[in-house]
Amino acid sequence: MGVVLSAVAPRLILGYPVLGRPEYGLLNMKPFELEELRVFSTEADGKSEAPSQRLLVEPWLPHQYKWTHVGTIGVVVGILAAFTTFKTGSVFLLFGISAATLVFLNCGVENIPVTHHISLIGSTVVAIYTGDVMVAPLFPSLLLGGLFGLGSALVGEVIQRILYSHAGTHLDPPASAIVIWTFVIAVLAMAGALPSSAWIPLPG
Repeated sequence: MGVVLSAVAPRLILGYPVLGRPEYGLLNMKPFELEELRVFSTEADGKSEAPSQRLLVEPWLPHQYKWTHVGTIGVVVGILAAFTTFKTGSVFLLFGISAATLVFLNCGVENIPVTHHISLIGSTVVAIYTGDVMVAPLFPSLLLGGLFGLGSALVGEVIQRILYSHAGTHLDPPASAIVIWTFVIAVLAMAGALPSSAWIPLPG
């Protein structure tokens, strides 16, 4: 929540758009694929500088924005997270590995998939389903991991299209997806639809 709010607050304070530019279609990535540009001028010390150019639509990850790619990654990583949690009892093992791969992405290695929001939710739902004893059947655990992994991946992609790619400042889609899914899990647990919320704290 802190990551998300620290991205939204500057937009509100400094006047940047919160939801990007609806006139281009909030889910529309076609301008990026067509390499359409936007041109804007800047001023420094009262003097106009040469106009600058940026892509009209800028995806958060140019190698990970197509629905089929995102969905496939979500299912595969969700299943892997479920299997890891089922076998080890750890909710955070694959999440830590997923987060560690971000080092390569930040070092300039191309096409590294970002998956920590997928692995965390996939592991969490399996921990809820199996409980502390891990005696539940394996196949339903893998199915749940895949479904929730897919859900988290798609939510992250929707957020990047609505709140990132059409805007002018950074907002972290994985953190946003984690906020949404942990909130959903907490609400379901409080409503009695889930036996627990695993590591997610509940009020009261």
